[in-house]
Amino acid sequence: PFPNALLSLQTAVAAVMPVAGNLLWGVEVDTLELKKIISFLPCAIVYFMGIYTGMHALKHMNADTIIWFRSTLPIGVAVSYEKENHNDNSLKVLV
Repeated sequence: PFPNALLSLQTAVAAVMPVAGNLLWGVEVDTLELKKIISFLPCAIVYFMGIYTGMHALKHMNADTIIWFRSTLPIGVAVSYEKENHNDNSLKVLV
């Protein structure tokens, strides 16, 4: 329960701080527009899914294993992307 509580607290603070900054210190904050919210919604969902699954993975695995996996995953994604696009020159650069 603690990782989820921490995630909820961080999200709440991130949502409140721009409003507080605008009210207390006159920080210029753009107004929310439904079109912008909808366009960023898929990205936000994937981002929070990654955080949520990472928090649950920490309950069951060693932190070093998670760090290694998250650090090396982009390499596999890049190689598979380049193979899919049949770009052999960029694979030579990766290797």
